Amino acid sequence: MKYSVVNYCDTSNALDKRLDAEYWSPEALEAEKLIKGQPLEKYIENGYRVVYENTKIIDKILQKENNLPFFIQSSDIEDCCINMDTVNCVSNTDWFRYPKGRIKKGEILVEVKGNVKKVAIVTDNIPDKSLVSGSLYKLTLKNISNFFVICFLSCKYGQIFKNRLVCNIATPFINKEGLYNIPIPNFSPNVQNKIENLYKESIKLKTLTKILYKQSEEILLKKLNLSNWQPKHKLSYVKNYSDVKAANRFDAEYFQPKYDEIIEKIKTCKNGWDKLSDIIKNPKKGIEVGSEEYCETGIPFIRVSNLSQYEINDNNMQYISEKYYNSIAHSYQPQKGEILLSKDGTPGIAYYLNETPQKMIPSGGILRLSMNNDEYLPEYLTLVLNSIVVQMQAERVSSGALIKHWLVDEIQNTLIPKLEMSKQIEIVEQLKEAIKLRKQSKQLLEIAKRSVEIAIEENEEFATSWINKQLSKIGVTI
Repeated sequence: MKYSVVNYCDTSNALDKRLDAEYWSPEALEAEKLIKGQPLEKYIENGYRVVYENTKIIDKILQKENNLPFFIQSSDIEDCCINMDTVNCVSNTDWFRYPKGRIKKGEILVEVKGNVKKVAIVTDNIPDKSLVSGSLYKLTLKNISNFFVICFLSCKYGQIFKNRLVCNIATPFINKEGLYNIPIPNFSPNVQNKIENLYKESIKLKTLTKILYKQSEEILLKKLNLSNWQPKHKLSYVKNYSDVKAANRFDAEYFQPKYDEIIEKIKTCKNGWDKLSDIIKNPKKGIEVGSEEYCETGIPFIRVSNLSQYEINDNNMQYISEKYYNSIAHSYQPQKGEILLSKDGTPGIAYYLNETPQKMIPSGGILRLSMNNDEYLPEYLTLVLNSIVVQMQAERVSSGALIKHWLVDEIQNTLIPKLEMSKQIEIVEQLKEAIKLRKQSKQLLEIAKRSVEIAIEENEEFATSWINKQLSKIGVTI
């Protein structure tokens, strides 16, 4: 049992005169003792919360389209970066309606509603024509490294203070006064610069990862003559009744010509093609454990939102108890060499387990695929599953529903182009380098955050020495 003993006179000096136990937790009091610094307010040049809520006032969230403003939400922040792969758009009307929502390079975005965990900085690769959600504060800082502040706010101590200042109502949030009163450590410019360089190098390697991945995908697309192909939605077209009867589908969207174009490209692959059922064993479905089994800590319960082609992320991760895990692990624990594939919500996200995975249980919206054909490399198959080649096939059969579902029989019938083994190997080598860089990127970010904690707990010299040792271990020079 954890508890704190606090003098009543101290509570009168607390922000909003807070009396709740969360505000006076032992962790928060210890952090307050350790951190000697100024409140964030001292460094803020300009900061405000955007006045609108994306679910109430924004007209409609739209798919990406030329000339439309991007709409950045807290769900688009991953590893202290804005993931433009997941960002959608809003109308130009919203762009003109909410000028305060427009972002600028160098601004810090802080999640202040819901989990209040995520922070990011607006880097050069983020389009100028972008709005942010009302769940984010925008901050412009002065006389301090923005990158250092990002690392502090996302490290253990930054999170302790954000949790401390959350107002515990139906929807948790941090108000402006609370956010501005988070203490920022007074580190020397030298240490701030070291932490900033770690963050920037992490971003650089993450960007290189995506470049290498796209180059790998381009090898596949070139072989299928799809390099410059853009799917076009047609308002009218003609189909034979026999095609409608054979497909047992009567909705117009299913018969969009763009889907037939993809199938034709696959079937012209010089080395042939196969159905997915010819390449894998019977897919194994995950399990829906039910929210009553969720725990604050424990074994990760992997949902579709935790899956990407690069990794399994901890985005709003849920956990189950070790005891419950042990009762179902024999049937649902993923194994090395399997491919995890999403079938519901966002169908067609695939991730290859090239190493023995940690303990985890995938949800019912995820399938586990095992290879059963040595003419395909598993990494190559994973890339194909993530590419437009399969994405279009998944979109075709799952379109029209409010929540998309890709049925197992339809997944089994997905067509996979068979490239010659030399090309598959070329693709896999690129992918392995991308995976290596992605891993180093995450390591550098963790080093940056942990070095902040060490400098707080020990001193700056100790933290600097620790940084150098960690960089030597992972073979990175900055």
